[in-house]
Amino acid sequence: MADISKANSIYSLKNQGLYMGGARTIIRINGKIATFANTVSWTIDTTFKPIYVIDSVLPTEIAPMLISVKGQIGGFVVPGMGLSGLHLQPNASTFLLNKYITIEVRDIVTDLVLLRVNKAVIVSRAEQHVAQQISQTMFNWEAIGWQEAGDDGTNYLSLLSN
Repeated sequence: MADISKANSIYSLKNQGLYMGGARTIIRINGKIATFANTVSWTIDTTFKPIYVIDSVLPTEIAPMLISVKGQIGGFVVPGMGLSGLHLQPNASTFLLNKYITIEVRDIVTDLVLLRVNKAVIVSRAEQHVAQQISQTMFNWEAIGWQEAGDDGTNYLSLLSN
């Protein structure tokens, strides 16, 4: 009989897996499901700076500096549904009137919020139209604060983004 104890550490026999699969996510922008989104990624950077004192080669403290939340969402181009037309990315006439958007990534099986940012802006967008292929778009966003799976809603950054 085969030893399945190692397999159990990778695969789950329950409805949800031990590791997140990308195909199990729903992306919502401003509360509406963003259909045809096929990729999402994000980076949360917390930078620190060592603090040195006189006559020491080792830092005495490591001080927090900046926090940045950035991400990328990609999907298929839907004719007539551009980001500027949906007021998600400003154009030349609405650039100074730009409003924040909310981006939420949820697990389909558990309905767990994997990432939610309430104050995000789209900073760049690229589209690709190739003969005999589905046209694709990719846009980058930046945000102030975030909330993710495991947050109880009381940490400082979650409070900032609400």
